[in-house]
Amino acid sequence: MSSIRKTYGIESLYECLPKFGVLLVTLIIGLACGYKDSYASFYLTVMVQSLANSYDSASYLKGYDIHITVGYVLVFIFSVIAFTIAVLHFTAFGKMCDNKIFVIIIGIILSAPLVISCVQAYLLIKNKQY
Repeated sequence: MSSIRKTYGIESLYECLPKFGVLLVTLIIGLACGYKDSYASFYLTVMVQSLANSYDSASYLKGYDIHITVGYVLVFIFSVIAFTIAVLHFTAFGKMCDNKIFVIIIGIILSAPLVISCVQAYLLIKNKQY
């Protein structure tokens, strides 16, 4: 593993941009489900996305730049919160989660990997690692 990958989690800007695009499209699809479709499909999407985010963030928790490590710790915590709210939707307390405010909050929570990708891109540009 190169020292650039070990520091920032990615080697180049070309590797960061597709990752950013996939995360953005996934977030937009999830929010569209929450606004246009049923809440059940939105919370099912949230469960899948939060599991994917927590799995991805677990690989970044050791040996990277402090900004990346702290960011992915937050992503992991936010993913657990989003997953908990999604599970809560499918219980007897589900009606509490069925409003647009929760959709917006979860959208913000699940957008944390996008922020981390922006930080990674900034660090690569700052250190001229195109």
